[in-house]
Amino acid sequence: MRPRVRASFGITGDDLDLGAITESLGIAPTEVYRKEDARAVIKEMGLAADTWGYTIPRAECTSVSERIGALEAVFGDRTGQISAVRERYAANVSVELSLHAVIGDEPDLTLTRGDLAFLGALGAEFGIDPYPYYPDETDDLPPVGEGA
Repeated sequence: MRPRVRASFGITGDDLDLGAITESLGIAPTEVYRKEDARAVIKEMGLAADTWGYTIPRAECTSVSERIGALEAVFGDRTGQISAVRERYAANVSVELSLHAVIGDEPDLTLTRGDLAFLGALGAEFGIDPYPYYPDETDDLPPVGEGA
């Protein structure tokens, strides 16, 4: 069974103008969060932040580079706008891959020079959130596509 990976892009910070970010990027976010709406425990820990997020739905792939490419197709020509947003709001930019795979059938985790250049142009932190499954747990793998 092929690995399944979801790619997420996020801009986080204090007092973000989420509407202005949407207008600047010309892309509708798939999720937005206001720090005042965070759960009490998140606020108490000082982890609450405004968030502008965009998620590429989970898909089967053989390489994480494929999913970075899907994000680049959306944001690749907007790196200048993202840099301006990052500087204006002292915001953090991140890219995260959520990877679900059967042990022994993981995708190639190599980031190409192009992937690294794209992440660098975004000024993004990068993370992989792995979820390994035993071969007898293939029915537990999450679905792919919209809403996944």
